Amino acid sequence: PVLLKIYLGLTDDNFFATSKGGSGFIAGTTFATLLAQTTNHFNNEDVKNIIVCGGFNDTGVTENSIVKAINNFKQTANTLYPNAQIFVGFIGSATNMDRRASLIKPRTAYCSGTEYNGITYLSGVENALHSDLMFAAMEYIQTHGE
Repeated sequence: PVLLKIYLGLTDDNFFATSKGGSGFIAGTTFATLLAQTTNHFNNEDVKNIIVCGGFNDTGVTENSIVKAINNFKQTANTLYPNAQIFVGFIGSATNMDRRASLIKPRTAYCSGTEYNGITYLSGVENALHSDLMFAAMEYIQTHGE
């Protein structure tokens, strides 16, 4: 989230981030649940953009399940933040070929889910965790070679 804020030239006054390890559209505390927890932080009508990125945590589920979960996220977002445009990105790459292969289906599902639900897909962010600016993820990357 910090890198995204810097990249977009935003400040704490116009940027709010929430995350929880293990989350995904389906996995763990879902993105829709995390989004619902943000409603007391600002005037909901003033929110113009919602950016959500997932990846590894949504492996091992069907494309149809992810598409439905993205639809649920969109419904939650439209109810809570009626003036916001939604952007979805898939962040996940791996140096291990077996792990890399396991990312093909969920990435395809993110693409299908955004297209089906009329959401903008953020292409080109798949390898974001390999940036040296992602300090929070660097320990994981160095430990697991991802």
